[in-house]
Amino acid sequence: MKTIILFLCLSCPIVLLGQERDAFVVADSILETKHINDVDSVFTTNIVALYRYTKGISGKKVVHNPVLKEFIWVYDTMSQQGIVNTPHVISISKDDVLTMQKWYRKNKERITISDLRAFYRVPYLFLLNDQELDSYNAELDKIRDGYE
Repeated sequence: MKTIILFLCLSCPIVLLGQERDAFVVADSILETKHINDVDSVFTTNIVALYRYTKGISGKKVVHNPVLKEFIWVYDTMSQQGIVNTPHVISISKDDVLTMQKWYRKNKERITISDLRAFYRVPYLFLLNDQELDSYNAELDKIRDGYE
């Protein structure tokens, strides 16, 4: 029994090193469960849900739904609009939703499914080393350059 525990403790760093190289595989497998297959569907569905969520309020409202929070974060990262001030407590206003809608309409034809997936995979790349993360961020910057 002690031998098994010792083996598991010693093998943990090896497993983590292997996972670092497979961060994209892990992120992509998570994305497959989210069914991100159509850009228009993702944006339209979430923008409509956020519009309903903010209907009848003045000011900002804290978003608790994890799917909507993730979408807001992805949108904010893609557009660089500065809606998300803190990643843990995301709040949104009706004006923010209208800004999202306007940005999406302007960039709709430029956004590809691979672009959208690239931004959705970011939170799951925590296993990348600094060099790999810098390289991936450079790829995201190139994508952003195509948006208005």
